[in-house]
Amino acid sequence: MQTRVYFLPPDFPGPFWDGDAFDPFTYQSMPDPPDDTSKEILEAVGVVFSPGANSRFDRFTQLLTVHNTPENLELVEKHVATLIKLSPKTIRWRLEIMEIPASMPAEVSHQLGALKKLAAEPGSGVRRMVVMLVEGKGGTRIDQRSALEHSFLLPPERGKDDSITFGIDQRSVGARVELEGTIAPDDSVIEASIAIHAPVPPPVSRQVKVGDPLTGTMAEYPVEDVRDVEWVTGITLSPGKTKLVGVAASPWEDGRQLAAFLTAEVLCYDHQGVFALFEPPPAEIKPPAGMTAVSIHLPSGAYAAALPGREHDSLLTWLDSASLKSPGSFVRLEGDRLHVVNTHQNIERIAVVVHHLNKRLWKNLRVMLHTIEAPAAMLDDGTSVDDDKLFARLESEAVAGKARFIDSRAFEMLPGDRVTQQSADEYRILTEIGIDKNGGIWPEMDTRHAGALFEFEGTIGPDNQYIEVNLVHELHALPIESRRVRFLVPKAKKEREAPLIDFHVARTVTGITLQNGHQRLFAAHSPPMGRQDGRVWLSFIRADIVAQHTPPRPRLPDPLPEPPSPAGDPDALEVRFFRVPPDFLTFGGESKKTAKKLLEDVGITFPKGSSATFIPATAQLVVKNTRANLELVAAYVEETCRMPIRSVVVHSQIIEAPGSLLREFAIQAAPRSNHESMLAKLLEQPEVKKLDVSRIEGRGGQRLTVKAGDEISYLAEFEPDDHGRPRSLYQTRHAGFRLEFEPAIDPDVQHVRFHVHGEWHTAPPTQLSEHLLDAQGRRFDLPLTVFHAHVFSSDFVMGDGNTHLISIWKPVGVEKDVLQALFITTRIVHP
Repeated sequence: MQTRVYFLPPDFPGPFWDGDAFDPFTYQSMPDPPDDTSKEILEAVGVVFSPGANSRFDRFTQLLTVHNTPENLELVEKHVATLIKLSPKTIRWRLEIMEIPASMPAEVSHQLGALKKLAAEPGSGVRRMVVMLVEGKGGTRIDQRSALEHSFLLPPERGKDDSITFGIDQRSVGARVELEGTIAPDDSVIEASIAIHAPVPPPVSRQVKVGDPLTGTMAEYPVEDVRDVEWVTGITLSPGKTKLVGVAASPWEDGRQLAAFLTAEVLCYDHQGVFALFEPPPAEIKPPAGMTAVSIHLPSGAYAAALPGREHDSLLTWLDSASLKSPGSFVRLEGDRLHVVNTHQNIERIAVVVHHLNKRLWKNLRVMLHTIEAPAAMLDDGTSVDDDKLFARLESEAVAGKARFIDSRAFEMLPGDRVTQQSADEYRILTEIGIDKNGGIWPEMDTRHAGALFEFEGTIGPDNQYIEVNLVHELHALPIESRRVRFLVPKAKKEREAPLIDFHVARTVTGITLQNGHQRLFAAHSPPMGRQDGRVWLSFIRADIVAQHTPPRPRLPDPLPEPPSPAGDPDALEVRFFRVPPDFLTFGGESKKTAKKLLEDVGITFPKGSSATFIPATAQLVVKNTRANLELVAAYVEETCRMPIRSVVVHSQIIEAPGSLLREFAIQAAPRSNHESMLAKLLEQPEVKKLDVSRIEGRGGQRLTVKAGDEISYLAEFEPDDHGRPRSLYQTRHAGFRLEFEPAIDPDVQHVRFHVHGEWHTAPPTQLSEHLLDAQGRRFDLPLTVFHAHVFSSDFVMGDGNTHLISIWKPVGVEKDVLQALFITTRIVHP
């Protein structure tokens, strides 16, 4: 038999106590709990307790301790997962589309493994067209595609004023799968609704001539013919089994056919001990009779963090207090585990404090995403292994030149918020072409991003180990394609041309569960159109839960004892001493201001004979005044000197370094609350470049902006002039560095919550020269500006004086493995 300890909600098996009514910092007696019914509850869900097995639930520590066989403990873990509302499993879908000869025997066409072996043999007539993998939670709708987004002209529309408008739309051409699956309670069956679109050749353009009934003249414009292969169905799958979903004629070549295979695996998470607040101690720790031994597992640095409600103490200093020092007790810190031996009653008090600390600490999520191009065979070999091992193997293959990182990014956020991040080229593209009744041309334009775009929502589960995630990931890792199309409007004598842009897109929309600090392969794509070369793009994501903590505050000197106020004349002058900070005279912003002048400025009067003197050597304020005015001075000192208005100073810097160096830095920094010392060592590396630095100071609750760069004018749109003729309208866009902060200082004056929007242009803007032709055949030039920008928006919390890695991104248009990163340092200061 084995023993495992689980951290559960306090209402298991029923509500008992109000945690706020018990003060763990005072040595008061613990209330007696009612009878423990945990064994009966577990037996009701199928857990068997043979002789020697037992169960105990402690409502104060919220710990369920179960001693049983591994098989029964697995049942306990499943029940525990339902209690804390954790999604214990997800579905990993894998789609393969093979092109095979139509003459191939039916028994072979159903065997995916045999077809993949044939595809590796030259001249076999079998081609591996699509490899797609995506993970999602049961009941989540998943959309994944790897396609060409082909631009085309819509049929012309005539307006009431005889104007003609050609709209421009985009059609997705390529592989796409839409899924929604549910898992049976016993994991034996997966029910799924699916729609699969096979890859097809690029659209074929042809010119269409249409007579205009109003003018009797011809209109001509291109239409796009696209072949289509699609399967839409609802199926039942057995986990781990491959099913042939459908077969259809190949759009690529006559006499061939496409076969779509779908595999679904149920991925169950390992819950062993992940819910535990305390862990069993090492075997060598033997507690004396009447004592209990436990191990506490908290994030690095949390043991020395200030305790909520007791900001001058850390967990370590509190454990050293006299009330917890029973004979034979001890504490020992080893890495991120604190081993404690004490009486059972003191262990219960310690558990309450640890839970209080862990619950009240601010927590950020640090998220990293990587996309790696590798041979599809590596995905075949890696489906049955741990995703951390697969990622490590791909890193090694990248060093050896057999794989390559296409994109890497990282960011920090508060759980429950939505983060957007993109590193992309910003193109101005045509969305509509209008022709007025006089033949004048009216183009409409919009902005389209091509690069890496990411949207992320993450919430931490009650166990502080799992993160529930919804995400959108879009990657344009192939260059855009520009082309021109011809069209003729009624009554025109000459054809016109318009520039169109096609994009290659790999996109995934899904919801998954991540385990704290572990890599997850959430998507794999065959590259978009024209790249069926046996390689796949593998996208990994990792999230770390990071508690934000600061050291305890220095204790303020005890206030000076005040003599009792004698009865008598209320206008009589009295002398009182106040303890104030050493920088008392600088509160008003004028270093030469006297104590009396400072107090008068806040409305305190000084009648004849009264005075106020500040003694810097002892940090004392000596005031002689009436009793009523002294009360006002006391109130001012208590309100302003103990909790003065504070400002926030933010330092930021952007660096560039080899991708392997910054990826390693991000992983090592992920669990840490402060990156200051790590950044100092990173900046000592000769291959690290400093690209930008900034500093700004402002009050909490106020928007702060810092920027540096160029103001670039670009063609934004067209508008009519006074005579109704089209006129170019230019706008100005900042290109360079820009950060906007909204800091909010936490009431503990140790943490700052930030809302940050940042923008960094990884290269100067470039210019595209396009043109249109009007009714008379005159050239209409379109100078289109392309901006290359990394843009992000996020919320996070930082401790006073800490440095954080806020964002990592890949510069747009750079092929080599180089990354850039933003670091921020914040300090809370006096105004």
